[in-house]
Amino acid sequence: SSGINAEWPLRPGEPLGLWSILPTEALIDVASGLCGSSPAFMFMMVDAMADAGVRMGLPRQVAASLAAQTMQGSAKMVLECDEHPLQLANNVCSPGGTTIEGVYRLNRAGFKGIVMDAVIGSIEKTQGKEMRYNY
Repeated sequence: SSGINAEWPLRPGEPLGLWSILPTEALIDVASGLCGSSPAFMFMMVDAMADAGVRMGLPRQVAASLAAQTMQGSAKMVLECDEHPLQLANNVCSPGGTTIEGVYRLNRAGFKGIVMDAVIGSIEKTQGKEMRYNY
């Protein structure tokens, strides 16, 4: 079990939406920094994907809708499949194909490290830690 509950509350005063039982109270700031800030990062990803679509000729509304629907479907797969997210990504990469080309460019640009830095920075800010800049 993942420790995540997505059921609606049965009585007034029960929590709304998703909630998770953390193994220790010390992780509350970590979960708060991760979940509280990450929607902005997702919005930025949708915007960047939409901008790429616009640059390549799609109308903005169509590009934004396609990007958002793609993110929603991808998130649903992560939640519903038993496979690691990286394996899901590998599953859609054909040898010499378009997706592996995009993955290569994201990796070359340091995508994972950039995302991790953003999330860790948000968590550290939640914890009241002094900001460290390692650029």
